[in-house]
Amino acid sequence: MDNKTRFRLIYFSYFAALSGFGTFRNVFLEDIGMGGFEMGVIGALITVAATAAQPFWGFVTDWKGAQREILLVCAAVTGVAVLAYPAGPRFEATFFVILVGTFIYAVFHAPITPITDSLVLSTGVSYGRSRAFGSIAFGLGSLGYGFLIAELGSGLIFYVYSLGMVALLFVAWGIPSRESNPMGVVGRDALSLITDRDFVLLFASAFLVGMTLLSGNDFFSVYIRAIDGTDAATGVGWFVLTLVEAAAFVYLLRLTARYKYLLVLGAFAYAAKYAVYFAVDSPTLVVASHLVTGVSFAAFYLAAVNLAHSLSPDTLSSTAQTFLWSATFGVGAGAGQLVAGRLVDAVGVQSMYGVLALIAAAGGVVALFIRSQARGDRPERVGEGETFSR
Repeated sequence: MDNKTRFRLIYFSYFAALSGFGTFRNVFLEDIGMGGFEMGVIGALITVAATAAQPFWGFVTDWKGAQREILLVCAAVTGVAVLAYPAGPRFEATFFVILVGTFIYAVFHAPITPITDSLVLSTGVSYGRSRAFGSIAFGLGSLGYGFLIAELGSGLIFYVYSLGMVALLFVAWGIPSRESNPMGVVGRDALSLITDRDFVLLFASAFLVGMTLLSGNDFFSVYIRAIDGTDAATGVGWFVLTLVEAAAFVYLLRLTARYKYLLVLGAFAYAAKYAVYFAVDSPTLVVASHLVTGVSFAAFYLAAVNLAHSLSPDTLSSTAQTFLWSATFGVGAGAGQLVAGRLVDAVGVQSMYGVLALIAAAGGVVALFIRSQARGDRPERVGEGETFSR
């Protein structure tokens, strides 16, 4: 199996599994009687625990060159840990059991995406084209879960996640090992990276937008129910969103090749999406809006991942991505989960999205101050594997 096929299958299997957990986790928690604050605590634990683990994963991965080994271990552990969710209601201390499983899941879930991103960028395979398979899988999974949950119950999502990790283990087994780097070199380069002005601004922008990402996603199913939509409508909404996202991953570099401007576009697209959620009461109009706002994640993430790669030394291919992941899905998302949980209980899920729109817009403003002119080669002028330049 060549690298192009292998990475596409890794993204597909991982995000097909993750789509149910990420989209309908709060539906399951609501079904077993938990409120917005408890959902927020669980969401925050996922992101805070993962953030705390990121420095370890990034350093060890680049020091030992152990991308493949860490990817395999983390897939196996998370596949078992998520089963604490359906097991939790069988115990009197349901919330505690789920918290323990969540903590283990979070620590080992943390490096899966950034390590895969690093491997793709370091081997020259087209990142946008490979990552698009993850978006397609997430959309198809969300659509399917929306219908299946109505028939089989929301606990289904955790068993499917475990099966997805089995598939990932099978595909990732053939990834070649990489060379290690001296500890002193990795430490020196890490210090220079975190003091780089553009990287600090990238981290700040990712933090602000990250405050809105997971909280915006996790409460979407609750929001659709609040405006009298169905779980099937949630699935359709995610399906449309991720199909647009997949196309954006492939074609956005035709719009602008500079990562800075893609970063700004992504942040303001998020602000527009949440503003629609705040202003609209029709599930049909919400789904239709995704035809435009669906570019948000692809634009922001495509730019952020490639910009982080262009700013980092060759010895820190994984560390740079774990730092970025920590800002977006870690520190930022953890703070966002707590804020969102409180807002849902205080003012309702729809008004919560108005606040998220303002925070995402602030992330776009910060990105405007990045000086880097790093750019990707436009797809029509290059072949597979030539989508970025340092």
